[in-house]
Amino acid sequence: MSTDRGLVVILVDGLSSKAARHMGCLEGMVRCSMGVRKDIASELPPISKPLYHCIFTGSEPSLTGLMGNHHGAPKRDPENLFALARRRGLVTCAAAHNWFAELFGQWDLGQRGRFQDRPSGDISAGIYYFDDAYPDSHVLQDGEWLIKRHRPGLALVHTMGVDNAAHLYGGDSDRLVEAVMRCDQMISRFLQGLVNQGFLAIVTSDHGTMPSGLHGGTSEDETTVPLWAFPKPPGMLMEAFEGTERQRDMKALMLEFLKVVRRDVKDS
Repeated sequence: MSTDRGLVVILVDGLSSKAARHMGCLEGMVRCSMGVRKDIASELPPISKPLYHCIFTGSEPSLTGLMGNHHGAPKRDPENLFALARRRGLVTCAAAHNWFAELFGQWDLGQRGRFQDRPSGDISAGIYYFDDAYPDSHVLQDGEWLIKRHRPGLALVHTMGVDNAAHLYGGDSDRLVEAVMRCDQMISRFLQGLVNQGFLAIVTSDHGTMPSGLHGGTSEDETTVPLWAFPKPPGMLMEAFEGTERQRDMKALMLEFLKVVRRDVKDS
């Protein structure tokens, strides 16, 4: 099966490794040798916006000064993953929270809006949301549309339903479990389509939550998150996957995956 079509990164916001035990569809795919799974440590503090930046730059929040969701974006890192993919001649796209536009694109709701087409930008095309209650089903459809239209070498799809449920109802609540299971079912269908098209996919999270629904400390519930890859990576890619222990290592892992993507993928 071809795996050189592109890399799709699916970021499930707020999904701890503990909550990931409710992801029966993804775990079933792993059990059938269709993918692999391990746990990694998030960086500190385990807060969304700083960790978005860390995952795609490899720079820890304490070193960049981005320590909270309402802190302004640091100076753009020219070595961020999106920029490196663009230098390889790949199209990039994102269906994600608007904080990704702040960090790696441009965000001005009044002027640029939620729908962006910026062929010269680090993120070539994006559909961004700013309401944490924006349904995961819509995010995944946004991602499908972007992938079909733009044929990216690197795509980000970022869901917020699990994190939103944890904040509203608690990290151990039945409503959180329901959100995880619903997200799992939708992502598994999405993944099957991606793999059939020849994409590699990484599924991970930024942070988990405490039973209270809060996050920002050092507990295992907040700082241990799952990492999956589909299909099961071959050879050196599997070694890179197994060697990834912390979120700051994610950029290097994704760069290894991008090395197998065809440079002419946008014209295929």
